[in-house]
Amino acid sequence: MAAGAGEFCVGHYTHKGLIRQANEDSFGYDADLGLFVVADGVGGSVAGSTASQLAVDIVLEEVPERLKNINADHGSVLSASIQTANSLIHKAGESDPSLRGMATTVVCALITGSTASVAHAGDSRLYLYRDSVLYQVTVDHSWVNEMIKAGVLNPQDALYHPNRHMITRFLGGESGVIVDVEKFEIEPGDRLLLCTDGLTEHLADEEIQSKLRLHRDDPGFVCETLVDRVLEEGASDNVTVLLVDCP
Repeated sequence: MAAGAGEFCVGHYTHKGLIRQANEDSFGYDADLGLFVVADGVGGSVAGSTASQLAVDIVLEEVPERLKNINADHGSVLSASIQTANSLIHKAGESDPSLRGMATTVVCALITGSTASVAHAGDSRLYLYRDSVLYQVTVDHSWVNEMIKAGVLNPQDALYHPNRHMITRFLGGESGVIVDVEKFEIEPGDRLLLCTDGLTEHLADEEIQSKLRLHRDDPGFVCETLVDRVLEEGASDNVTVLLVDCP
């Protein structure tokens, strides 16, 4: 699906995949504000869909309130909003036995003027597509990525390692969470892709890059094309993509 709103043209598509019984991914956006959010309920955990939807809803509520302080740093606004979401998800899990153990990743972007602020916890990603080249902006908070950075595991082996789905940061597990924040300048024609790991589990960055070269006027179709490719590859997880075309 695609929608034009504000200065952005936004496409999105989500699918439960071919293996999972339910879709635990969530996404949302406020294109007028330039705020975009994707979350992935931790696979196999209790009420993952509840956790991911809470993360999205709380970030969409918190960010506009915090932006009323016109001097607020936008990266700090995103980080604080995610911290609030984490606290509320954690408390909900502690107080309701049916929700105990629920958790979610989250990645969000706030684009104001020519600056994009990005915040995330977990392995849901944000990519920047610029001048026909795809750049991964976020760094996965995962066990295999920690092993790669430590020199214990090479990237090729990580693709098939049995612990490749083990994340080291997520919302809901503890009362606090470390949030990574990035900032970069937006250039005309940039595309931002937010996605859950259901996309990157099956498609290499090179193939994602090739799909983003297509249909510059229809980000919704690009999202459908990416998800269709994941389905062709077996879609072992839920998959969600949110594509933002900057003016």
